[in-house]
Amino acid sequence: MRVAFIAVNYNNCRVSINYCTNIQALRGFNDVGVDIVLVDNASNEADYNELADEVKDLNNVILLRSETNTGYFGGLNYGISHIDPEKYDYVIAGNNDLFFERDFLLKLKGKNYAARDTVIVPDVETIGGIHQNPQYVEPPTSKRILGMDVYYSCYAASILVGLVWGHKRRERRNNRKNKTAETLEIFLCTGALMILTPLFFQHCGKLDDSLFLWGEEAALAHQLYMAGDKMLYDPELHVSHMENATVSRISSHKNYSLHRQSYKKYRDYLIPGKFGVQW
Repeated sequence: MRVAFIAVNYNNCRVSINYCTNIQALRGFNDVGVDIVLVDNASNEADYNELADEVKDLNNVILLRSETNTGYFGGLNYGISHIDPEKYDYVIAGNNDLFFERDFLLKLKGKNYAARDTVIVPDVETIGGIHQNPQYVEPPTSKRILGMDVYYSCYAASILVGLVWGHKRRERRNNRKNKTAETLEIFLCTGALMILTPLFFQHCGKLDDSLFLWGEEAALAHQLYMAGDKMLYDPELHVSHMENATVSRISSHKNYSLHRQSYKKYRDYLIPGKFGVQW
């Protein structure tokens, strides 16, 4: 098995260094062909220089630097463009604030996924015990989308919706403390980590990076159902997510504004039938 890990660094080099050392400590690392591709997304000079100095002696680590911040999927695509993704059994693309369980590579090596399952997503658990996959097993209902329309209509509306439906959000969050134990095809994942097969690149080309930040998962879901491919949730693969190592520094109002801008672009991607393709 040959695997490429690709992650994006933006002014959090210590997190990226931990990402590399965690992967290199995985069981089976020396028995599997592994490349680690780090994409620096136009970090400041001090952060980039520290990262470059720390990883220069690490085996199988490729450090790339983008002169401009191209966003999350844009950064991942920058890394993908510097390898031949179809030469790998899996391209594991995602955040740098992840910790893979020790047997992750060994478990992945033993898998035999269906051809149309071109995106595999593991059980991603935050340090708070929230299981982020699956986000949606089925596409969201029209009632759910109406609620999002109201929420993203303006900042004041988002506060009101949060107050009115806060108990529902807390209930859903508590439900996510229970892991989904069955392997199943899903509509939407968390974008923190995606395992891409060679057929994904044959069918879709690259990740849709038209969204700078937030909503990338919806763009990915759109790519898959337009290609006739599927996303598979595999709970046997487990990853811990430190969550928001970079975006936690964004103010709540700015964070909302970024979400709102993206929602306007990806909203229709949540409605598969709108494009003539039924889920």
